[in-house]
Amino acid sequence: RNRAPPRFDPNGEGLRRLSASATQWVRTTALESPADAHETLRAAGFSSVASVLAHGAVALPAADDVAARSALGLGASSSKLALWLGTESQGLSEESVAGCDACVMIPMVGAVQSLNLAAAAGILVAELARLAGPAPPLDDAAAASLATDLLSQRDAWH
Repeated sequence: RNRAPPRFDPNGEGLRRLSASATQWVRTTALESPADAHETLRAAGFSSVASVLAHGAVALPAADDVAARSALGLGASSSKLALWLGTESQGLSEESVAGCDACVMIPMVGAVQSLNLAAAAGILVAELARLAGPAPPLDDAAAASLATDLLSQRDAWH
């Protein structure tokens, strides 16, 4: 039986229980479709990378940093990157993957070609951050804006 996935509620109690206090520091937004998400991300200057077992996906950790940076568009004018991760059981939808600019995968040996979602996310985020290099320092205005934003998120949580 094919069931529709449950609708994500970014303000739901389930997310708060699942992620403990992390939701006070990470903004979430519910959109109607993957296409809407891709459009919103592109408008904000992000490129999208899908984590998927696919021919042509960039293997991370990268054996060749220069080739991986080039394939993922790291070091280009936009360094904003959205990483798309699917559910452990079904992965990403075709629509989600189709809208991405590139695909990445974690090469594995053996019959099972999957990791726990949190483990996969940790590996991919760490490797993408390493490939992207250090972030430029924030100027005083950007640092003050970030501090104000974080404090307002904390206050909204409590």
